[in-house]
Amino acid sequence: MKNKFKTTFKQSNIVINHYLVIMKQISLFSWSLIFVLFVVFLVTSGCSNHYVKLGKRCTKVASDNTYEKSFIWVVNKQNIGSFDQKINKDNCLKNGEKL
Repeated sequence: MKNKFKTTFKQSNIVINHYLVIMKQISLFSWSLIFVLFVVFLVTSGCSNHYVKLGKRCTKVASDNTYEKSFIWVVNKQNIGSFDQKINKDNCLKNGEKL
């Protein structure tokens, strides 16, 4: 009977160790997810004088054949009306970018 208890104890010890390893992995994933969400919140909230626009947008081609493209744009509230006219998805297509 002593062997039976030792075997059961060893098996339960292995199960507990396996459970702890899984919990550590979940915990690491959870903290990583919380960190990523926190960074996204900071980036998208910005300060009160700015908007954050997400999505691929491009400027018109300049005289030296260059243009800007980005997926995240921080726009001053005073310029929000003219922003979509100057920087938009249509310019990306005109510049040869794929959406």
